[in-house]
Amino acid sequence: MLGQGRIADAQKTADQALTLSRQSGNRQARFDAGLASARAFSAEGKGADGLKMLEGVLAEAKNTAISTTSTRLDLRWAKSKLR
Repeated sequence: MLGQGRIADAQKTADQALTLSRQSGNRQARFDAGLASARAFSAEGKGADGLKMLEGVLAEAKNTAISTTSTRLDLRWAKSKLR
């Protein structure tokens, strides 16, 4: 959606994904939804909000055995883009 310039739709979808992932307890889904939300915040010009989202997700990923190296790298890459 972001690639199509549909920023508001992307943020709404990311918010819904975050809600559902929290309800399900699926951490990988929460990491992915957090990354999508951060990207949408950035596209909206709300880089500080996106950075805050990523820092929380990255902190959780570091403390979670199921997090993968690729997940952590994705989060760090996105964090570098928001700075």
